[in-house]
Amino acid sequence: KLDYENVIRGVVAGIGFDSYVDDLSSVDSKGLCDKTCEVLVRINKQSPDIAGGVHVGKDDMDVGAGDQGIMFGYASDETEDCMPLTHSMATRLGKTLTDVRKSGELWWLRPDGKTQVTIEYLQKADGSVEPKKIHTVVISTQHAEPSKATRKKECAGYSGPDMTAPSMEEMNKLIVEHVVKKTLRDIKLKNGEAAI
Repeated sequence: KLDYENVIRGVVAGIGFDSYVDDLSSVDSKGLCDKTCEVLVRINKQSPDIAGGVHVGKDDMDVGAGDQGIMFGYASDETEDCMPLTHSMATRLGKTLTDVRKSGELWWLRPDGKTQVTIEYLQKADGSVEPKKIHTVVISTQHAEPSKATRKKECAGYSGPDMTAPSMEEMNKLIVEHVVKKTLRDIKLKNGEAAI
């Protein structure tokens, strides 16, 4: 039998949510704590009607779709991976933001970052569009208190030399350098050039 609560708490901790203080002015709270969050498990057997339409009594080649699913998107020639350029950029920025937090490179970052990318396009005479330039990159992320938080207090289990979080201005510069520029250099446009 699977211990769902233990699995969920492990995932919450793995994301980095390990501190909750019920005080809106708290700079120590990450908004959720793996040890104290309420976990409700409400998993029931699949409806017999859905099971009959999906897999019960069917051969391997006649299996229907499950009872839940989300589909989104379209193919695009803007990038090598055929994803819309804004989606590709925003997704990769979010991944890099997580990577530099988890690796300790930007240890003062906290979970729950968001990204948004706006592209300016050039519309051609045939109606097709081509990315002209990156108009805006927005990254919003939780972070430790600038110029005050310490790594030993912020990062559970960290035992190296202690250090203080950078100023807000320095945090912004480091995010631009280690997240934005690093990520956009790795995204190739359909003409083979880097996005930045």
